[in-house]
Amino acid sequence: MLNNDYALELTDIYKSFYNNPVLKGISFGVEKGTILGLLGGNGAGKSTLMKIVIGVYRMDSGKIRINGKEVLIQSARDAKEKGIAMVYQELSLIPTMTVVQNLFLGDEPHKGLTIDEKECTRSAIKAFESFGIEDIDPNAVVGELPIGKQQQIEIIKALLKNPCVLILDEPTASLTQREIELLFNFLKKLKAQGIAIVLISHHMQEIIQICDRAVVLRNGIVALNDYVAKLSIPTMVEAMVGRKLQEKGIAREHPVSYASEPLLRVEKLRSGDRKVDGVDLSIYPGEVVGLAGLMGSGRTELLKCIYGLMKPESGKIRLNGKSITGLQPWKSIHNGIFMIPEDRRKTGIVSIHSIKMNFFISTWKQFVRLSCINDKKAEAEARSLIDRLDIKTTGVSQKLENLSGGNQQKVVFGKSIFLHPDILLLDDPTVGVDVEAKDSICRIIASVADSGSGVLLVSSEFDQLSKVCDRVLIIKRGQIIGELKNGADDLSEAALSVAVQA
Repeated sequence: MLNNDYALELTDIYKSFYNNPVLKGISFGVEKGTILGLLGGNGAGKSTLMKIVIGVYRMDSGKIRINGKEVLIQSARDAKEKGIAMVYQELSLIPTMTVVQNLFLGDEPHKGLTIDEKECTRSAIKAFESFGIEDIDPNAVVGELPIGKQQQIEIIKALLKNPCVLILDEPTASLTQREIELLFNFLKKLKAQGIAIVLISHHMQEIIQICDRAVVLRNGIVALNDYVAKLSIPTMVEAMVGRKLQEKGIAREHPVSYASEPLLRVEKLRSGDRKVDGVDLSIYPGEVVGLAGLMGSGRTELLKCIYGLMKPESGKIRLNGKSITGLQPWKSIHNGIFMIPEDRRKTGIVSIHSIKMNFFISTWKQFVRLSCINDKKAEAEARSLIDRLDIKTTGVSQKLENLSGGNQQKVVFGKSIFLHPDILLLDDPTVGVDVEAKDSICRIIASVADSGSGVLLVSSEFDQLSKVCDRVLIIKRGQIIGELKNGADDLSEAALSVAVQA
């Protein structure tokens, strides 16, 4: 596959962990001045492959070439010296430091024994100008900047090393649509300068929008490698999962009982900052209610007010006909309300603990008898949840940090399912997981509703709302401005996109 037009070539890359083959002969190249989209389901081998390229792991066999020359990469230092840089999904910037301080941290130019701050600022301005960035103050505190600007700073930091290959891991995961547009314009400028870019993403529409070529990994092999112009989203999905997924809505076993009293009724709910501004809503037994809105519309804040993470200024919340006040998360769980947060890594899981520990971290008392924990009963319950949720794992004792993102999210669902909540609040539960995991999570949501619980689902992925919701509420500036009903209204992704922009 030797080609002088390639900035990066991978040939027959193999890697196993404890006799478990993860990469089984990966081969592809990234041409200079192009963007390659790298896709694959959770556990397909994307992260392992990129960690080999940047020197975190060592391959068992294979060849890596940079600009046509075979190289040996055994450490992160080797990768930097060979011209490879990577920007991770979790940004590494220090929020209390300035832009300049972050850019040159650990690599500051000196004048004598002191840091040459003027040279740092001059170099930062020069770097911004060279990549067409005009609206970032080098002396601004990073934590006060929008996440899109922080993303650009992280990329500039990597580019200061003059890499020929730039790897971006899910760079749009936390960005607004406007910030995504700015990022893509920036990437086009990098392309024009001859930099080869590898874009790891679960968002296929973004791959089609910005990439020149797409590579799909499945079970450690290259399942697809072609120019984006020749591909469609269904083609990429089929390559990722090895079969066609059902695109129609998920059939429910039990219809919603609208003749019953609502499980949850929210009346004139308002937060002090007005991010929730007089919301009324009801959720009936067995109903999945979607909440669609742009970022900043108040959708997450509404869930937090119901759950007790934010204190409402006024309004009422009734659960099973009874008014509940003084909400705090532990009280909500006791009352039968459970929330799965948007950022599972920070607030949904304890990654260094086992699957079993994460399942029951808030409910161990249910396994206590005579002041002792019945560990055998807990393990049996954990195995039952693993089977029910189809979690890919070596066992109940496996640490969550060693699971894929989709399987981590299923563990978070396991915590809630074990509690049998009356109301399940979900904040973007399918973000950052692959298409097959999204399909599986939607089926889990449907099964929760079929058990008689009510679900309030926030999602920025409108195709997921259309797939599983009975009703979708449109939220804007903290207010419910519309309602669409399944069967009576158009709940398609296109229709919801238009509705939230109204």
